Amino acid sequence: MAKIQIVMFNLLTLVLLVLCTGFYIWYRPRIVAVTQRSQVWCVLVAGSRGWINYRHQADVLHAHRMLTRSGVDASRIITFLYDDIAYNQNNPFPGVVRNQANGTNLYRSELIDYKGSDVTLKIFERVLLGLDSSQENEKSWKTLQSSPSDTVLIYFAGHGGQQFLAFPDKPLTRDNLRDVLLRMKRQGRFNQMLIYLEACESGSMFAGLESVLTELKVLGVTATNSTGPSYACCYDSAVDNYLGDAFSVSLFESSQVLDSLSSRVSDQVEYLRNSVPVSEVTVYGDGSQLAKRVYKFFGWTIRRGKRISATPRTLPDLISVRELS
Repeated sequence: MAKIQIVMFNLLTLVLLVLCTGFYIWYRPRIVAVTQRSQVWCVLVAGSRGWINYRHQADVLHAHRMLTRSGVDASRIITFLYDDIAYNQNNPFPGVVRNQANGTNLYRSELIDYKGSDVTLKIFERVLLGLDSSQENEKSWKTLQSSPSDTVLIYFAGHGGQQFLAFPDKPLTRDNLRDVLLRMKRQGRFNQMLIYLEACESGSMFAGLESVLTELKVLGVTATNSTGPSYACCYDSAVDNYLGDAFSVSLFESSQVLDSLSSRVSDQVEYLRNSVPVSEVTVYGDGSQLAKRVYKFFGWTIRRGKRISATPRTLPDLISVRELS
């Protein structure tokens, strides 16, 4: 009888050990993610203005919502948005900005750090370098106050061309971007960086800089290659406008179907490529970042039931941005 009790005790101990080990394996990424949360800084930019470019501001507002819902501290998200869409005279729904027809209203004025005439190339560069412009403009600016151990995510939605991204005042060139990234690294502004670009010919911002990006631990993911257009989507007849860009909408939807704690950046890129086959989603720079878990750049979530890989839906009303121009 004693031997049976000993065997049962040992079996019970083994079962508990297996259960505890399984729970640790399941829960450990969440513990790590919580510690990583404070290390993520994000800069979101809508580089255009005007009613015809509605989708760019909707994209950025959606990006903000995605990041905060994933656990990124809102105080570490810096947003550039011209803010001439929500109450534009052409908007049939004043104060409403959506990224898809009948979708959630994403607009909240308090989310915007830089608007109107403050959406400039100079201020964008100063934000990345952590430089306070208050003495010049009698304003208190929110800037990147990251450390050498931090992760930085930059997202841009707007227009682009050969080796430039358009701001309302003047373009950010490839050389400008390279120089700013080098200065940021020298100043200890980041450990690793992920840059998502939604613009025509956006690949040209990184083409030829692969070795520099790799040395800096920067990965660039672009909506298209160096010569192709990006694609708008989600036309809303009630607004008479395209509400989103295909690459960006797919990026946001990936956060809903991919488990950010289990899936890797490479899974996210694959999702984007499958979702927008009409353009060539391209990756540049430090390929080692592709193996990183998504939460290291996009925050964390404790929601389960998501998949590591998923088949994206077909986005409605795809159209080349060049046709809109």
